[in-house]
Amino acid sequence: FDLSFIFSEKKGQLSLHVEYNTDIYELSFVERLVAHFDTFLSECIQNPDQEIATINYLGSDEELQLLYDFNNTTVAYPATTMVELFVTQALQTPDRIALITDEKSFTYKELDELSNELSHYLLSNYSLSTEDLVGVKLDRSQWLPISLLSVLKTGCAYVPIDPNYPSQRIAYIEEDSKCKVTIDETVIAEFITSSPISKSLPEVSFNSDNLAYIIYTSGSTGKPKGVMITHKNASSMLHWSQREFSDTDFDILYAVTSHCFDLSVYEFFYPLSIGKSIRLLANGLSIADYIDKDQKVLINTVPSVIHSLIDKGVSFENAVGINLAGEAFPVSIANYFNGSGIAIRNLYGPSEDTTYSSYYRVEGFYESSVPVGKA
Repeated sequence: FDLSFIFSEKKGQLSLHVEYNTDIYELSFVERLVAHFDTFLSECIQNPDQEIATINYLGSDEELQLLYDFNNTTVAYPATTMVELFVTQALQTPDRIALITDEKSFTYKELDELSNELSHYLLSNYSLSTEDLVGVKLDRSQWLPISLLSVLKTGCAYVPIDPNYPSQRIAYIEEDSKCKVTIDETVIAEFITSSPISKSLPEVSFNSDNLAYIIYTSGSTGKPKGVMITHKNASSMLHWSQREFSDTDFDILYAVTSHCFDLSVYEFFYPLSIGKSIRLLANGLSIADYIDKDQKVLINTVPSVIHSLIDKGVSFENAVGINLAGEAFPVSIANYFNGSGIAIRNLYGPSEDTTYSSYYRVEGFYESSVPVGKA
């Protein structure tokens, strides 16, 4: 047998001898198994009326390791807002390119001032208070990131709405969230034709504990539910990103994810917190149209998009990093990029946990699966 428990009785004592197949089991595993069994029997003898399912078979040191050492992931990040991270960076690198679209590029100063103007316009024309909800229902033009920044600068929280959603879902989100106003093409057109407004940051009081955005889930278990994320939640993720991606020397990040999904929070606000550029694309498949022209690119998308690009013969020579999330990480993709020199990461996390909860640096060759990583 692969594993045999052999009991023998001698002089009033019961002895246990274990034999195991070394092709299958390591000595450390068998020793741990025997130690668990020994602890289990001792607990049973001391507490004979206790239900078996409630008996603890772990040693005290092992229990401390599992419950505390392995879970000691707390990091003290600064209690900043998403606005503070962007504005601080804009002051440091005002002339650096922040946003690139097919129509136009914007420096950090231009993006900062334009979003300030739109913030003043919203505050002047609508009765907005801190943590009021403002819908953002726009296609993927420069006005999308500008509007997201503008809402945050008013002290309000944005509610992303895809204009291509079915009208019933749009109506439900607007009704359920009770948005004070929804920024759409009409609001943007009115803002563009309005009188000049201050380019300075609005004097609005809010802090890291205030609400930053609400993302509605897919509604797979019924009606869509709004996930409420504070500035502290999001900025902690951004501070972690600054630490984790410090060795990935990229110049430009491709923003390909709908603002209705939380991957977009990383794509928009992480580059803007460290002075990098964003190229706003229609979707993940559009990467093929730009990857040959740009240098030192960081890609953030789902595995199925990368599969499609590989099938199309797209070269990733200009990519320095590829983050994949939202779907299981295929072994085929991991092995395709093995030895490429590109920093590949498997990222995972539900919207409730602010975009990413676990991460794994994908390196080497994999046979059956790619780990999901650690907290």
